[in-house]
Amino acid sequence: MAKINTNSNVYTIVYAAVLVIIVAFLLALANAALKPRQDANVALSQ
Repeated sequence: MAKINTNSNVYTIVYAAVLVIIVAFLLALANAALKPRQDANVALSQ
């Protein structure tokens, strides 16, 4: 099996892109899960 060159620019860019996609997904999930609470808090503050 070929060894992955972790010092290459392509590896760094792909790794960063994958992390960005994962974090964006988690943030979107948290936003969707907390939307009812946000709406309730807005209603209470008015």
